[in-house]
Amino acid sequence: MLDCITPELCERIAKSDSDSNGVACKFFKVGDMGLKTYKNEEDARESHNLQMRAYFLELAPEVLSDVFQIHLKKVGYYVYGFMTELVDVAYNKLLRDNGYDKMPNGNKDAIQHLQQQFKELYQSHDYIMLKTLLEANDFEFAAQDLHLKNWGWLNGEAVCIDFMA
Repeated sequence: MLDCITPELCERIAKSDSDSNGVACKFFKVGDMGLKTYKNEEDARESHNLQMRAYFLELAPEVLSDVFQIHLKKVGYYVYGFMTELVDVAYNKLLRDNGYDKMPNGNKDAIQHLQQQFKELYQSHDYIMLKTLLEANDFEFAAQDLHLKNWGWLNGEAVCIDFMA
């Protein structure tokens, strides 16, 4: 599995050319899997453990590897990461379903329409159930930070993809 960590991917990681960014994590699509990277091992392990626990409760995608170290030789430092299942992220799905690959810039009507759909997603059964189940299982931070880029669908079920500040 770790043979997917190619020199090209290491260069993208070093340049922070990620497919998605969070505060603590950078996400890279690697074939049919995802790679979550962190600046330090402690954060990577904490995220890994939280996601594993949530996965066993069917609230997160499967963790596909242990935490491993990636040496970014060109910049002279290491990052830590793990492989995970890919999820159809709510924000990306909503844009795609409306014919956009990113938020339209300057088109007030399109932006208002998307904002209304964003609001409706926050009132959806999937969102409410996921948030409720996260809270009931002591994933307080994940429940409080459950914006449209931190959850999505996997095999038709709503799952959380971010468990850390």
